Amino acid sequence: MIALRAPWVAYKVNFVHVDVGEIEMAIMNLRVGGWRRCSVGTWSSAGGTWFAMTGLVVSKFGGVGWAGKRENPLGDQREIATCAGKSMRLLDSGLGIALHSLRLREPFLRWVHDGQTKQFRLR
Repeated sequence: MIALRAPWVAYKVNFVHVDVGEIEMAIMNLRVGGWRRCSVGTWSSAGGTWFAMTGLVVSKFGGVGWAGKRENPLGDQREIATCAGKSMRLLDSGLGIALHSLRLREPFLRWVHDGQTKQFRLR
């Protein structure tokens, strides 16, 4: 999944090891070639957690937000998150999140949870 808002591009990166992997978000400034990454999480082929991203946005200042679903043996979890430095910042979670409702109306990231619109100021 890729999001483009010139001069920024954001995309999910999946690093694969033997039976485990890491998921990161890469954000690149195409004008100057600089980039940064933040951790989204890990996965395991041995019955661990899998992450499916359903929405991704990038702001005109390089802020990034995404919607996704973590699938694991204990049950699925939906989430809305953003990068805070090199780490993921969870903004909202729960089965009531409409995964395809993620929108960016500068400077606010908006989504729907249990029929109510929520928002976060994306930098």
